[in-house]
Amino acid sequence: MRAFVVGLLIAFAGCSTSATSIDRLADEYVLLAFALDRHDPGFLDAYLGAAAPTVPELSLEAILERTASALAKLGELESPRRPFLMQQLEALARRARGLSGRELGFDEELRESYGVTPPPRRTEAEARAVIEAVSFQPGPPIAPDRLDEHVRESLAECRRRSESVMELPEEETVELRYVRGQAWSAFHGYLGDFRSVVSINRDVQWTEAQLLEAVCHESYPGHHAVAVLTEARLVRERGLREHAVVTHPSPRAFLMERIARAGFAKAFPEHPRPERVLAPFAVEGARRYVDGELDRVATVIWLEKNALMADGWTFLQFVDRYRSFVMAYSYRDGEDIFDDLLDEWMETSDAS
Repeated sequence: MRAFVVGLLIAFAGCSTSATSIDRLADEYVLLAFALDRHDPGFLDAYLGAAAPTVPELSLEAILERTASALAKLGELESPRRPFLMQQLEALARRARGLSGRELGFDEELRESYGVTPPPRRTEAEARAVIEAVSFQPGPPIAPDRLDEHVRESLAECRRRSESVMELPEEETVELRYVRGQAWSAFHGYLGDFRSVVSINRDVQWTEAQLLEAVCHESYPGHHAVAVLTEARLVRERGLREHAVVTHPSPRAFLMERIARAGFAKAFPEHPRPERVLAPFAVEGARRYVDGELDRVATVIWLEKNALMADGWTFLQFVDRYRSFVMAYSYRDGEDIFDDLLDEWMETSDAS
């Protein structure tokens, strides 16, 4: 890995006089992802390399110029890695342009930033029909003083079940943290070297079913496991430098979210979570809010009535930051789709 880091720094400094290669353009993409994260904290969702590179201060204009130059050079190369790298550079450029200009509408953002076809519009009449047809009872809330116990039990079971789904390095590990005052219920942060932090929001009134899915989603075989596999197989073993960063918004980030959701269905097929049928109505509320069709208060009312959401205010804090990305949480991916999604994530070539 030391050679990889040194190579990055040489490429970043522009010292190499050799002909343009796919590796040098991959290094440039990594640098630009770090540079844009300074303007848009959170754009760099995860770094899977050995050590973060030293990144110069770049304006949005300079980032766009260098991205355009990289795309032009990439177009002149023949490599199986080119489509993925072009997709990611184009997503980076769209985000940079969005920070300095007009934000896209909900449906337009899904198409342009994530490569996703927008869902059909949903009505209140459809919501009422679904609510009347589906009966589910959320379990009793977990006592606050027993939250850590339940989290650790869930983490151990998620890891145990994931062993039949994917093989991970022995040294991988997950650290647990507890937080308050966040718009999200649980969050995964990758530390590198096969280590992650999973944060659990104590403000949430967790049920056992909700907590189990959240822990699985963030750890095994969800975000942590996928990040570990990516670092081990793509970055370390195959030297595919463009996979050392996961950026958001991008089609890659959307795919990772779908893998984490399908991973729970794969590991726990006996937990169908019937309330997921209401997720499209939460997405519809977010769309009307993002597009200005409903103000904040009216959106909360929509969410309470049509998605049976207990805390629409907190949900809108999430929408304020991630906008149309909430669509990634509405898929009802079953266990049968997990392997296909993971194969899509890992399917790449190191030929150049």
